[in-house]
Amino acid sequence: MFLGLVVSRFASSQNNQHSFFNYSSFGAQYYYGTSIGHTFKRIRDSRPYSGELIFQKQINVSPFWNHTKRLPQWGIGLSATHSGSKYVGTLICLYPFIKLPLYTVGPLQGNLRFGFGAGWVERPYDKITNSENLLLSQRISSHANISFQNEVRISPRHFINVTAMFYHMSNAKTSLPNLGINIPSVSLGYRYAFNADAKKFSIVNDSLDKKFFKQIFFTTGVKQMQVPDSSYYLVQILSGEIGKQLSYSSTVSIGMYVTHDESVKTDPLVKHLGAVKNSQVAVYGSYEYNLGKLSIPVQFGIFVYNSNSKLLESVGFRYKISQHWLAELLLKSHLHRADLMHLGVGYKF
Repeated sequence: MFLGLVVSRFASSQNNQHSFFNYSSFGAQYYYGTSIGHTFKRIRDSRPYSGELIFQKQINVSPFWNHTKRLPQWGIGLSATHSGSKYVGTLICLYPFIKLPLYTVGPLQGNLRFGFGAGWVERPYDKITNSENLLLSQRISSHANISFQNEVRISPRHFINVTAMFYHMSNAKTSLPNLGINIPSVSLGYRYAFNADAKKFSIVNDSLDKKFFKQIFFTTGVKQMQVPDSSYYLVQILSGEIGKQLSYSSTVSIGMYVTHDESVKTDPLVKHLGAVKNSQVAVYGSYEYNLGKLSIPVQFGIFVYNSNSKLLESVGFRYKISQHWLAELLLKSHLHRADLMHLGVGYKF
């Protein structure tokens, strides 16, 4: 409560003069978890734990999605994690996030939070001085987290919560070794709201074009195969989708992509190499959550040519630059193992 009192004194002097703190809050979390993966468990000497500071705010309350989705919160988080291994050390991550309210029962509210950003690794892999760390080979890596939170309002401005989180850190195969770190954890937390009353949501009927649409994307990325200090490969991906917007916040589509990837012909997981040895073809289904100009696509599919995995998954961000042009950043993985981070542009017909 001391943290809340300090923040409360500061906010009371600022809130009437500036709008920055309107409908915003500050919080702190403590996480205690475990590790996933044989290599992580082998080099672990204690259980991982972390502390997190967050600032979140309701912004741009006019669009339909912000009303129909119970006023999501945007925010930024800073976490420091003791990995539980002397070969990895401390992990410090900074990430923006969005928190989506799922249900409200009296003073209890359930939320789902997604965060994606970058992290700093204290002791990355080094073939001479730190060869035991096969998890992270770069000082700066990508970080993602997803959490389910049950929060209880104990007063108009004070909240406590219990949270389950899945924490992931890797470099998306831009260099090896890259087994990555996966930490499921539970958490206790506290949040102070600068405004006692939150903006109230209202049901608004969606008004949008629900006709089928077509779009294409061209993206590129870099990855390393198959062992540390091996060659790097530039990968290009051309993809096409046919989709339909179901509501202001939801879009579904089916698509296909073709890659130009010289690593395919050296990949031992490709059991039946076709005539075109530097390409893969896959088909997929996609669900896209729309947040105004920003959207979060989640894709699941299968390879139909030069397969090196039974299943592929992709998740990332798309941003609407104009009526027809989009920017895209996706992380492609095979059965939850990161394969490629790729970035590019798209055109919607």
